[in-house]
Amino acid sequence: MKLSFRKFWFLVLLMSLILIWGCAQKETQEKPWTYSMLDMTEAKLRQQEVDTGHRASLLDPHQVAYEFLESELKILGNEVKKLKDTKLKNQDVIVQVFLEDGRSIDLYLVQPVRKDSTGIWCVNRYRISPAKSKLKESQAPKITGLTKEDIPFAYSPDKKTLFVMDYGDEINNLNVITGDYTRKVNIYKINLSNGQRTMIAQGIPFISLAKISPDEKYLALMGGGELRLLQLSSGKLTDNIGSPPALHFGWSPDGKKIYTEHESFPNDMIYFVESGQKRLPYESGPKEPFYKASYKIAPGKEVFVGTDMAADKYGNKVPITVIFDKNQNIKRTLSIGRVRDVFKNNIIQVGKERFELLFIPNYETNRQKILSEDYIYQCAFTPDGDVIYTTKGKIKENPCYSLNLFDPKNNRQKTVEVSGPHFCLWPDGRYIDICGYKEERLSLPDLKLVKHKDLNLYTGEKARIISTLYQASDVYFKNYYKKTDPKELEKELKKYFVNTSYPVPQEALFDVHQELIHQSSSEPHRYHIILGTLEGLKINGSRASIKAGFVTESDYGSWSFISAFETIKINNDWYITGLATFPESGEREKVVAVVQKFIDRTEKGKRFYFQDEKSNVLYKKIMKKKIKMGQVQFWSLGDPNLASNVGSAVYTKVYLDVEDKRYKLLVKKNSSWNIERLDDERLWHLF
Repeated sequence: MKLSFRKFWFLVLLMSLILIWGCAQKETQEKPWTYSMLDMTEAKLRQQEVDTGHRASLLDPHQVAYEFLESELKILGNEVKKLKDTKLKNQDVIVQVFLEDGRSIDLYLVQPVRKDSTGIWCVNRYRISPAKSKLKESQAPKITGLTKEDIPFAYSPDKKTLFVMDYGDEINNLNVITGDYTRKVNIYKINLSNGQRTMIAQGIPFISLAKISPDEKYLALMGGGELRLLQLSSGKLTDNIGSPPALHFGWSPDGKKIYTEHESFPNDMIYFVESGQKRLPYESGPKEPFYKASYKIAPGKEVFVGTDMAADKYGNKVPITVIFDKNQNIKRTLSIGRVRDVFKNNIIQVGKERFELLFIPNYETNRQKILSEDYIYQCAFTPDGDVIYTTKGKIKENPCYSLNLFDPKNNRQKTVEVSGPHFCLWPDGRYIDICGYKEERLSLPDLKLVKHKDLNLYTGEKARIISTLYQASDVYFKNYYKKTDPKELEKELKKYFVNTSYPVPQEALFDVHQELIHQSSSEPHRYHIILGTLEGLKINGSRASIKAGFVTESDYGSWSFISAFETIKINNDWYITGLATFPESGEREKVVAVVQKFIDRTEKGKRFYFQDEKSNVLYKKIMKKKIKMGQVQFWSLGDPNLASNVGSAVYTKVYLDVEDKRYKLLVKKNSSWNIERLDDERLWHLF
């Protein structure tokens, strides 16, 4: 039988369509069921025969679905987007589970007829369908329509309003040398439907942490040690409600209280939102763990993470991270430290003095991973579950910090250099903005630089002088908190300190070396310069006078001071040569005149009477001997400390070199300067 040309091509086309349809049917064929290897429901019942509450929960297909997901598939409730039931004619039920990552799971539930479990649901089989498209776990809409200066930090609960900030200061007003600092910002709200922008506040610290209250009435904003509340309905922002510096906070489950954290008090203040009342840690009231974070396991089921106080093996109160319910009943104790954030069942916490960052990959296990042993400025989970945190950076002419990102899924960590210690994560998880003088913006998770300003706080000789001061301070603190061989110590100190005789004797190298030999800690301690600030700088050719303050933290305690430094340029390098010496001051001239009269009298063998016996004994030893006046150093009372300005000085310590022995002469200021004491011990200190 012959086919016409037209019929031939018609059959070819028909067969092609049938083939395509068959392939499509094969492609769209449902994935096969996987039969459950464990009768999860019955196993639970055998373990909890008398638990009527648990038995009742198994009458609900959704509760059975959640338990099966967690027990068998290791999928937590907060990964579930929604559930959908389909009842079959044979009375069985298919529960369709839609996950946040785009996958879906069909659970086939049956009710085995058994005399002790009639009506109780059991997962018979399941099948998993892959995601059609990858969704961000944050489920936040992509942010668009911003100005280049905008930094978004939060959405309203309905995602119809975006809160942003921009810088409201200039970097030339910053005086940071190292450590913790912030900048001033203005904050706005943007109506995403029409783009209308409304200013909320001006000149407040950079927002590093923002949390919506559980009742969705308030947005709590923290930055620069300050905590404020924004009422979402009225747009009113409170003044600082925290006891500065506020380091962290958490909402109570009902949104009626805020729990804050202070440097000295891990559980610091409870703030009652409606009344505005505060309960401080030393005030009377029930002692309770502080809520810091929470996450949803399943609808109506939430786990809370917070901080409680407990005694260590020495009896000292220390903070511990705990898991507890909405009634503050502690369910599990994790480890010593201050909790910082939670993502699903992952937790991060810092040590009790904020040294060390600990990653807990699953709070139900004992597994832990130390991500850093450094001092932690800020840390958080990104919307995708990576850990982002900042630590100190390399010592340079301008402040430098390290931004670190740890990827738990691949166990990888990357680090980049940034200009500030604090950051703001975008709500949609795409970028991170650094609170620094370069105003960096980096993409996540690759930490690629998207934008920045090519600026520095210090340039030229000023930058080099400050770099010397920073490095010298770091070397001093490093050796203060550990014992070092005196010869090795002197070798290290000579890189930044020097003794000079012109225009006046100054002996910073001798002072620091002697102090560290005699007063450094016998056991090593971790330390960190929390803050170094420049109070003043005057350059005069190859010499410069500096006034600066430092705050340090260690696992031994904290320490702060402000002092005056004299520096000198030798062979194009800057060194510290004097500590609180004020070589050009009028007060120094007055002290020198008084001491010179004392020296003249002593060299001639004339009597001088001190009020203490030791000074009189030493005076007899130096009478009629050649005496050389050395460094004049100014001290203020208190600890005592080196004077930060000459006007506040109450004492001067003057070195007297007599033949091959050194003494210190103390001169006290009342209405005028007068000789008070002669000593040959603890030369590096006032007393």
